[in-house]
Amino acid sequence: MRGLFVSTHYPANPKTSVFGIFKRQDVFLEALSSVCAELDVLFYVPPEIQLTADYLAERQAAFGDKLGRSINLFLCPQERYAARQSRLEFYFAPIFSTLKQRSYAAAAGQARITAFEACMARHPDLVFVHRLYGAAPVLRAVRERRVPVLMDLDEVEHRWFYRSIGEPPRWPLKRLFYLHLPAMVLYELSTIRRMTRTYVASPHDARYLTRLGCKNVVSIPNVVPSPAVVPAPAQEPLALFVGSFRYQPNVTAANILLREIWPRIIAAVPAARLVLAGENPENLDLPGQRSGIELPGFVDDIGALYARARVVCCPIFTGGGTRLKLIEAAAYARAIVSTPVGAEGIAFKDNESALLCSSTDALARNCIDLLLNPARAANIGAAARAMFLRDHDRVALVDQLGKSFRDLVDARQAPTQDNRI
Repeated sequence: MRGLFVSTHYPANPKTSVFGIFKRQDVFLEALSSVCAELDVLFYVPPEIQLTADYLAERQAAFGDKLGRSINLFLCPQERYAARQSRLEFYFAPIFSTLKQRSYAAAAGQARITAFEACMARHPDLVFVHRLYGAAPVLRAVRERRVPVLMDLDEVEHRWFYRSIGEPPRWPLKRLFYLHLPAMVLYELSTIRRMTRTYVASPHDARYLTRLGCKNVVSIPNVVPSPAVVPAPAQEPLALFVGSFRYQPNVTAANILLREIWPRIIAAVPAARLVLAGENPENLDLPGQRSGIELPGFVDDIGALYARARVVCCPIFTGGGTRLKLIEAAAYARAIVSTPVGAEGIAFKDNESALLCSSTDALARNCIDLLLNPARAANIGAAARAMFLRDHDRVALVDQLGKSFRDLVDARQAPTQDNRI
């Protein structure tokens, strides 16, 4: 069995490309690897990367080491755009075609279609598209194939885009992005309907798409590896926020934590410390007084950081998807204080496995309570860990996905099956 994996999300730096998108990508790659005798992987990569033979060989070996087996790696440059676009190109062209948006245009165009066709000429038995951004070559290159074509949507992109328009940063013309939504909705729904199966990260998203007439939508939860050793309850009153600060919802949440929540915490718990861990901390709006605040940047040993934390705080009020940072915190049995948006798609029970708060006042109040009450923090962390073991077991999910991939391929010759993409 030969599989083909296609994505625009290229982990250019294996050390730092470890946040949510890549963790989920790894799950599907591992599941494909477990059932495919041959695995072809096609990435559409940033055009500035020099695709020399030595670079390709090194990256192919690195992927093989990560998966514990050899793969066939193919890299194709994304569409190159000028550093600045005219207002017509940026605001108005995407009104009529979602593929005019930069994120979606990255995999569009003849060179990208040609690269995909070359991989299809190797006769894969199954094609897996990682996220909607990489779907354009699949839809435009081959119309009729007796081969299952799967896609991980992860989150409903048009809903995420709608939410993001109201998020910082804001500027006068940003509202014109609302005009992009009709074309995006049509493109997303038509793509899902042409897939053999589409995966999303939460039952809520699956139900939403089903109501819109999309069949074969399956909820696959986000998962992380279970730590080999679950740390003991933290000895110090330390609050933690983990996330890449290249991602605007994380920046917005961290700034809320710094400006509106942390001053109240440090006033009530003078010994408290706050750690904001993640790459690009320079994007944060740091206060002049940084008493008790640590900014370690990207952290190699995330387990040691969770071992120090008594509370994980997630004041995210906007954005989409399922927060892998909270699943990870649950795996380490840490007490979680989050907004309902931050905990969306995760089966936390309020006041049992997490404390869910709809205001910054409630977030601050509950963080203070847990920092001063280590026994209660430990109990909530233990309940979060139990939820993790029940719903987010990575090993079981990879096995389940691998079996489903094999079953689809085995059934592809059924005379009544329609595998048009």
